[in-house]
Amino acid sequence: MTFRRRLTLSLAVVVILPLMVVFVGVRFELGRRLESQYRDRMQASVRMVENNLAAEVEGLERRLIGLKNVMRSDNDLRRAVAGDQRYARYLRDYAAKIMRVSGLGMLQIEREDGMILSSGHFRNQFGVRDERTRVMDGGWVVTDVQTAEGRFTALVVRDSVTIGGRTLQLIGGIELDEAFFTNLNGSDETAVSLHYPGGVTGPGVNSEDPAYLQSRIPVRFVTETGSRDAAAIVVAQSTRGLRDVRALIDQWILLVGAGVILGSLIAALWLSRQLSGPVRALAAGARSLDLDRLDVSFPPAGPDEFELLRTTLNDLAFRLRKSTASLRQVERRATTGELARQVNHDIKNGLAPLRNVLDHLEETARAEPGELERVFADRLGTLRASVEYLEKLAANYAGLQPRTMVSSCDVNELIGEILSRHSLEDGVRLVSRIDPDVPLVRTDVTMLRRIVENLLDNARHAVTGRPDGEVVVSTSVADDSMYVRISIADNGPGMTERELNAAFEDFYTTKEGGNGLGLLIVRRLVLDAGGRLKVQSEPGRGSVFDVELPIGPD
Repeated sequence: MTFRRRLTLSLAVVVILPLMVVFVGVRFELGRRLESQYRDRMQASVRMVENNLAAEVEGLERRLIGLKNVMRSDNDLRRAVAGDQRYARYLRDYAAKIMRVSGLGMLQIEREDGMILSSGHFRNQFGVRDERTRVMDGGWVVTDVQTAEGRFTALVVRDSVTIGGRTLQLIGGIELDEAFFTNLNGSDETAVSLHYPGGVTGPGVNSEDPAYLQSRIPVRFVTETGSRDAAAIVVAQSTRGLRDVRALIDQWILLVGAGVILGSLIAALWLSRQLSGPVRALAAGARSLDLDRLDVSFPPAGPDEFELLRTTLNDLAFRLRKSTASLRQVERRATTGELARQVNHDIKNGLAPLRNVLDHLEETARAEPGELERVFADRLGTLRASVEYLEKLAANYAGLQPRTMVSSCDVNELIGEILSRHSLEDGVRLVSRIDPDVPLVRTDVTMLRRIVENLLDNARHAVTGRPDGEVVVSTSVADDSMYVRISIADNGPGMTERELNAAFEDFYTTKEGGNGLGLLIVRRLVLDAGGRLKVQSEPGRGSVFDVELPIGPD
């Protein structure tokens, strides 16, 4: 029997997937129907709350209508509204007196512009403008009310009454206390509360509590400053019964599922015994196979697909044995060639100053023989520095792995010395912008010289032949004050994004006769020194190479 048939038989016996589909489907359908019932009950509760709320608003409006009738028949109030100062105190106390009689929780009598004439809670609010009146354009709103005992939230409506030819505004409301929300609720299974910016009024629950099914009835909330905020009356219904039913369903599913899993484990153990032996044998042979040990042969692993796999692995080991020897030889040749190119590149950089000095001496001997001794004395330091550079380079390559000699290094002094050896080359203008206050860095001097020589050679090549060719070498302290930055900028043709991405790849070059190792060597040397290399380039605007080396102790 093949491996595929055994696996198919195993799955057919255990039937995990079909049972799990049935379990999930049953649970989903029962949960959906229960949730639908709960939501229907919630909608019924919301409608009841809306009806009760409308009844409360209607009752409040009827109270204000009754107050208007009382106020129209009050002659003293008419005289006070007409401006009779003998009745001014009567007007100020009027709202508090009539509020207690009418059973309102808030009452204010105002002019049409919102100026308070009488307040049910604070007599001294006379003459104060109520900004809430300005935004109450009809209907009812919810607002905070300040009293001598504290603050409370009120449901407020506005009405108007004409007395003595003057129109007055009546702002009346009832307190949203526990009794109010109990009347709205009408059911012990739901909880009703007001949620507004800065607080909650009523026996509400957390608006994020998953134990309650909640619905929101939007209301308008007006602050004392006259701004409108979003608020809502939240109707919350406990889902405890739904959760209990779901928990019971989950228990049965877990019980049946446990039986299915147990049966699956028994089948899997039997199947694994049939498969584990050949698989372990092939895996052991594969683990011992590597490029240093290719004399591995895989033993017989059984019939069918396992035998095919064993044959394939044996063939793979045979082909690896044949190709490993030639592969290692190619790697040795490639390594030797790469090392030779790097040595050639560094030696050419060291010989360039020597060639320039010799050309200068030859030109002086031909044009001004009398100046030869003076010129030789001036360029003697360049000759010695170049020879010393080549000697150190040869010593570094003596063991194939360059050795570094870390010491404190004056970047400005080294750059000045390098620029003095290149200052007489025609066609390129070298500009030095040295910051005399940069601190010392701790690095290998030869390594740093190689970095600068390579970057300077690339910059000079980029501007060669341009009438305004210029290379600017500058030093400064990096932005984080932990590195010294060496910048080498040119006004050459620059690089495209594609050229910039390929600039640090092996053997990539745009110079005629170049070997494509300069920037690769620079990046390796900067990283070995614990530094950072940054490049900015744009076609037609030149390139800037920033080498940042960590500041070292003096």
